[in-house]
Amino acid sequence: MVEEFLKLEQGDDETVKDYEARFARLSRFATHVIDTEERRATRFKNGLRYGIRKFLTAVTLETYGQVLDKAQRVEKDVEAGRKYYKEQRQKRGREDNSSRGNDVVQPKSKNNNLATKEPFKNTQEPVEACKTCGKNHRGVCYWQSGACFNCQQQGHRIRDCPQPLRPQFSQGKGMQNQLPGNNQAGTTRARAYALTEKDATISP
Repeated sequence: MVEEFLKLEQGDDETVKDYEARFARLSRFATHVIDTEERRATRFKNGLRYGIRKFLTAVTLETYGQVLDKAQRVEKDVEAGRKYYKEQRQKRGREDNSSRGNDVVQPKSKNNNLATKEPFKNTQEPVEACKTCGKNHRGVCYWQSGACFNCQQQGHRIRDCPQPLRPQFSQGKGMQNQLPGNNQAGTTRARAYALTEKDATISP
């Protein structure tokens, strides 16, 4: 029993109260080893778990009661600190999980994917080429009616139009593009619509 008392140490999961109970029971078989209050206090302190004992080394404790009281207070502080840090880790874990959940990209629905892949459909009906001037347009052909291409009035040609020229006729290329026959078909159609001296007298 004496040898067991000399090797007595607080267990990792043992409280100071439980350690003190074992110390008191075994110390009865080794009274000659702790025959003074100071020796009793020293033996008890040396058997404490290191996590508690390290806080008692720098403190002067002369009696067994002082060592026991200090050890129990340190135990409470250590346990409170352990509980605090555990709660903080759990809190950070929940925040990290919540943050990762907010960053998840929502999958696109099948309807949206089909809508983006569906080609554009032109609902307008195609305009056929005019049989008179060869250009694609709706309504009356000004070439056939003899109206001015600029103001759409009859009685004069576009070069004699008193109205300001519209943007498409303000430059040479634009005007040529608006005249019948000036399209991508080439110069063959242009020659077919070239104005002769006789045609010019009746053309806008």
